[in-house]
Amino acid sequence: LNRLSFNEMQDEFPLRESDDNQGPFGIKMTPDGELISSPEGFIAALRDAGHIVKCHICSRTTSFGVNLCVKENDGSFSSVPMGLCLRTGLQDKDGNSVPTFLTHSS
Repeated sequence: LNRLSFNEMQDEFPLRESDDNQGPFGIKMTPDGELISSPEGFIAALRDAGHIVKCHICSRTTSFGVNLCVKENDGSFSSVPMGLCLRTGLQDKDGNSVPTFLTHSS
């Protein structure tokens, strides 16, 4: 599902000269089947094939040292933790992007 999610964000990452651009990653349920290139399409195809599918997102949020330092009047610095928001490639029921914070398991 992660690899299928990347198709939504692929245009935001420029290709390097060494990259082999073969188009979006996809899955076929049968050799002659339609190419499925989104997580929701794959889940729908599994359900259409009679499978019971349950999915959930698990996130263990951490900042990885990303923070804002504020200089105090005495010359010392105070650290203010910040979250690093990322695009996930997931969409809500209306097609809006669902962002998340950088997670420890990423």
